Amino acid sequence: MSMTTKSGIKRWTADNALAKIVNCGCKPDTAILRVNVATGQTPDEYYWNRLDEAAAAPVYAVKVTGSSGANSVATTAATGISAVSIQYDGVLISDPVGGDDKFAIPETYSTSQNYAGGQTYTQSQSGETTTIAARSTSVIGMVVRPTTKNGFVYELTTATGAGTTEPTWTTVPGTTCTDGGSNVWTCRTEKTASRGCYGLKIGASIQTDGQFCTLEWASHEVCKDVGDSVSYNLVNPM
Repeated sequence: MSMTTKSGIKRWTADNALAKIVNCGCKPDTAILRVNVATGQTPDEYYWNRLDEAAAAPVYAVKVTGSSGANSVATTAATGISAVSIQYDGVLISDPVGGDDKFAIPETYSTSQNYAGGQTYTQSQSGETTTIAARSTSVIGMVVRPTTKNGFVYELTTATGAGTTEPTWTTVPGTTCTDGGSNVWTCRTEKTASRGCYGLKIGASIQTDGQFCTLEWASHEVCKDVGDSVSYNLVNPM
């Protein structure tokens, strides 16, 4: 087998003590995470291997504590590093001024949702959950499907708050409808699309706010089958 190696590096400052997903653009085989725990102190290091995670007794990283050199084993994803392979299914919304299409994951329309802001919503697919930040009154553009699907999606183009009644949905792309005379929704063609993320998730308990983190990874992928290797016994003629 012929192999090709993909590698990369990502740096960030930990924030909100949340797990972090790093999109590596490949499925890493090995990774090293360095976390600066204090100014002037040797970073803690986490060594991850995909085969260790897949073992019968999973190992999510081997930690080397920078201050002491002591080794420990992370046996849960929250305390170590884990592989991520996500596919989000959504739609593409055309930019009216000719820019790139916007990828959106539609919600089902609800009159209890405050579309002007102040709420969050959660999207779960393929075993991963993403929480979208609270909306602002100055931010529009979210996308919904009717409670009874009709083959179209609707983009919020004027946001005023929670709707009082579900609209009578127009089915002509570019035309609008309202939910009880408040929020304005513009009909869009339902152009389905998927977006993938291949990489690593850094456990929430590894990082503390303000710590500087560096992740390096490598992936070794088969690119061509060149057949079995063969040994030859060379005989020099006399």
